[in-house]
Amino acid sequence: MTQQKKNGLHMLQEQWMNTGKGAVTKAFFPSVRNTLRQKIPLFAEFTTMLTGQGKLRSYLNGFELTANPMCSCKEEEQQQQTTDHLIFQCKKLRNERNDKTNKKHWWRLAYEE
Repeated sequence: MTQQKKNGLHMLQEQWMNTGKGAVTKAFFPSVRNTLRQKIPLFAEFTTMLTGQGKLRSYLNGFELTANPMCSCKEEEQQQQTTDHLIFQCKKLRNERNDKTNKKHWWRLAYEE
């Protein structure tokens, strides 16, 4: 890697860490260099999941587009429908998360309510 490229990556990393935006995305991709190495499929559902925007009830509720920010998974302790909840906790998606053959598209099911 050239020194110019190293300097550019360092500058991007500094900007990424110092911005007040992208908190959800930063949690998944803290390193600019490592993120650029990955072959990440880009499509609407994936992007909205990583940004915490889109059809998530918690996001829509902030704009008063839905009356209820809670997930419809009927967890014992009611949870807001956020990116973290859908990826790590949502009862509705438990089987899809554990199904190794379905790893590529399980998050799309989060939008089917």
